Amino acid sequence: MPISIRFSENIENRLNHLARETHRTKTFYIQRAVEDFLEEQEDYFLALAVQERIYTGKEKLYSLEEAREILGIKKS
Repeated sequence: MPISIRFSENIENRLNHLARETHRTKTFYIQRAVEDFLEEQEDYFLALAVQERIYTGKEKLYSLEEAREILGIKKS
């Protein structure tokens, strides 16, 4: 899906320089930046949802000892 975006002259220059120096396309770096941003945002909102479930008592928390017991891990 084609998308049009305008960058400041500084960002455009930096992107051009990076693309030239690495023999990659500007599109490659823009796609990577968007993918990284989306992953971070998805993780952030997932963490917020878990935090809300913890605060409302809908998510059970386990101590380290409880987790070890459940997983069958012995102290070393």
